Amino acid sequence: MYEPMPNGKLALIAVEYITSKGRFAGGAAVQFQRRPQSLRPGPFYELHVWAWKVNPHGAFADMSPKVTCEHAHAPAQ
Repeated sequence: MYEPMPNGKLALIAVEYITSKGRFAGGAAVQFQRRPQSLRPGPFYELHVWAWKVNPHGAFADMSPKVTCEHAHAPAQ
């Protein structure tokens, strides 16, 4: 996962693992999604790993309040 920066570049902040095969990583932090999303038809399991940006909700939390898309349309420099 990448976060848009003010200079138009993208910063690597996290990884999202997705599988439809069932639980993985011991199932501890895996989120089960029942409804389809844009490019993910059918139910699936997902796991976020905030490896490059600290997430106050935890390294495996689904979302981070510290991430913004405010600069998604900033011109590249």
